[in-house]
Amino acid sequence: MVEYTVYEPRYAADDPIERAERLVFVKDGFRWWAAIFPALWLIVKGLWLELVVFVVAIGALTWGLQALGAHDSVSGTLVLIAQILFGFEAGTIESAALERRGWRRVGWIEGRNRAESEYRFFADWLTSVGNPFFGKSVANRVWFHLMGKGIVDPVDDFRDSNPSANDELLDALARDFVEHKFDVKHLLRVITTSRTYQLSAQSNSCSILVSNNVPAGGTYRLPRVGVP
Repeated sequence: MVEYTVYEPRYAADDPIERAERLVFVKDGFRWWAAIFPALWLIVKGLWLELVVFVVAIGALTWGLQALGAHDSVSGTLVLIAQILFGFEAGTIESAALERRGWRRVGWIEGRNRAESEYRFFADWLTSVGNPFFGKSVANRVWFHLMGKGIVDPVDDFRDSNPSANDELLDALARDFVEHKFDVKHLLRVITTSRTYQLSAQSNSCSILVSNNVPAGGTYRLPRVGVP
């Protein structure tokens, strides 16, 4: 397993998707490309100050060895050792450069490769208490399946220009869902034992004038998910 340190820019975007796209995953441990082509690796990463320091250090090392009359094989061996050490410290150098520019460390994650680490980090963030969207999305979708209409409708259209029918209700359901560790059975129990769910689906002279309330709404058979 490979460990990655995750950074986000100093001024993170308000939109969670845009914010996630700007995250940088810095791999810990040895970097082969950094060891073989250190200068090129620094250029690709945009670490210009570190590139200048590296070139000056290698130049000073080479000049010092020549001044001492060291054999070319000795110079080559020491430069090779310096490159290997650079490969081991590449992650530390990249992290230090990001922190110097104001990037903030937001966590660590492990995975077999970068793609798996990104998936794992996103999954952890998605179900974290700090992400209000997951709880609201699940609560709204469960409400939709039970009631025939979501608190936010359509159920997958969460945006400022499409407000929910009842912000307090959606917030309360999402908060309770998170507090009970994303227990869907508990969420189902809360909704189905509510007075709202137990209201009659038959229309009357008052409700028939309004098409969006519960009594005037249609009834729906629950989907048979996973049942042969």
